[in-house]
Amino acid sequence: MENKKIIIGFLSGAFVLAGMVGCTNNAGSSSKASSSESSETSKPRESSENTESSKASESTKAEESSSESSESRSESSESVAEKYACNIAAATGGQVNADKTEAAKDESVTFTVEPDEGFDLIEFTVNGVSHYYDVANGQYTTSMVEGGLEVSAKFSKKETPADLNDSTKLNITEIENKKQENPDEQLVIPVTLGEQEATDLAYFENNTGYTGKGIQLGNTGLVHYGATPAKAGDYKFIFKDGTITSAAKGYESIDIYSDSSVMLLVPGNSDVVFQNMTFNNAISFYNQMFTSPWSYLNSLTFKNCIFNGILIGSSPAYELTFDGCTFNNYINETSANNSNPIWMRSGSGYWGDGYEDSAHSLHKFVFKNNTVTSTRPVKIEYFGLGSTSENNSYSPEAIFLDNHFDIKAQATDTETKVKNDGIYIGTKGSQKITLVDDGNTKTKDTNALYAIAPTFEMASGSKVTDRNGNPKVITDAADWYKAYDGTKTIQSVD
Repeated sequence: MENKKIIIGFLSGAFVLAGMVGCTNNAGSSSKASSSESSETSKPRESSENTESSKASESTKAEESSSESSESRSESSESVAEKYACNIAAATGGQVNADKTEAAKDESVTFTVEPDEGFDLIEFTVNGVSHYYDVANGQYTTSMVEGGLEVSAKFSKKETPADLNDSTKLNITEIENKKQENPDEQLVIPVTLGEQEATDLAYFENNTGYTGKGIQLGNTGLVHYGATPAKAGDYKFIFKDGTITSAAKGYESIDIYSDSSVMLLVPGNSDVVFQNMTFNNAISFYNQMFTSPWSYLNSLTFKNCIFNGILIGSSPAYELTFDGCTFNNYINETSANNSNPIWMRSGSGYWGDGYEDSAHSLHKFVFKNNTVTSTRPVKIEYFGLGSTSENNSYSPEAIFLDNHFDIKAQATDTETKVKNDGIYIGTKGSQKITLVDDGNTKTKDTNALYAIAPTFEMASGSKVTDRNGNPKVITDAADWYKAYDGTKTIQSVD
């Protein structure tokens, strides 16, 4: 007997059984043949034409039947969609559940993340790709892919602001010991901030420091003057779900400001993230850079934050990122002309002779998925400072992707001093930089997307590209103070 192939499907509301064809029994065939011969001897022989017609008809019916059977098998096969599994790795400190254990390709799957009491989510990956920032209100929804979904989550004990600022509860020894439990992984410390308002600060170490009103996050048990910075990638602090309100509602210039500090007393080279935060008034992070050797953060990221104010001063981090943030229009109460939503510089802890050879911050500036409403541009200065020094060389990179700018002129602006551009970048001397621009939009009230600063000079080897690395010429540009007329461009320099 030949092997039987059976396909079971569901078609038009009924089960279909296909493939039970071509099964023959040799003994049965011989019997039918003998019977046919006996019949032919006892009956009159049919005419040749009738015989041929009958054969043709039977052949046609057989072909139609075979075709219908084939179509039935095909439709039945297509109607059975293959399903793939949702595999969720076990986690300590919380759990992840899916609304289904398996699904067909492109079918929606929703995961619910539930931290245990006293813990917080610090990482969430699907098929090896982080979707931590995509988890909203404890849920993440995606589509099933071929091969299934491999999901993992990490949770960590969350700290309170009071604990963070108490060196007896959180200090460098404690977090170093905690780091040794998983030495190959970054230690992530989540802190739910709540409402934070400026208070009197008097931080002195070796007769230097900051005095004035501000917000302190961290303590001298984590970092102090002369402390050796940690290794980049060792620690990450996530400050989330709160409000920071500065005591300063304005400032005179980027060189003259006070009562605005958010003092980050965390180990040097830490990664710091502000997530789902609201910032009010004038905010500065300059005073992170007080240790010796000069202590910078490895990165400072603002994710899904709201700014009802302005950011000023030198960047305290090598990499500065704004992602998915909203900048609401805010007028500097001290100097309306300086109402830039961001006015930050590459900074250094030392500005004496030979300062260009010291370590500088702001190697990389990333600005993506933000909405900016203002009367002045997002302003970055001294970009690339120190990048060619013998001891601290680096490749400065500025990335602007998928932002929207609505920058209206102030009443005192004139035709000879146009200031309502979207982005302003100034370098310190000629610098070899990479500028990535793609997907940015502006309103009709905004002058140029890019203001070409008087101090903006791209050295040979500088590149301007789209998000895919393809060379690009930026045409939406104008000289600072000049109205956009379509004649200025920013492009790579050979």
